[in-house]
Amino acid sequence: MHANSIAPDRIKLGKQIGGGHFGQVFRATLTTIATSTTSNGQRTGTELAVAVKVIRSKAFGFAAIDELLHEADIMASFDHPNILKTHGVVHGRK
Repeated sequence: MHANSIAPDRIKLGKQIGGGHFGQVFRATLTTIATSTTSNGQRTGTELAVAVKVIRSKAFGFAAIDELLHEADIMASFDHPNILKTHGVVHGRK
């Protein structure tokens, strides 16, 4: 299983809740792809409370970025109540 690619405009960062050498972790809201239609015909998605790890790009070379993406793919395959669910990876900046 591969981690989904998430468009940056679907993430709204909130308060920083952690951090370290490689980046920061924020509370955030992820708007899912539109799954329902309002009474006036607009399609809307669901908002999920998530944590987002923002990686400092200067801390990594290309090999390390490939390793992080591989780790995200592995994490996306986990389905266990004691492991955080990986919804996907956002490439680029908002």
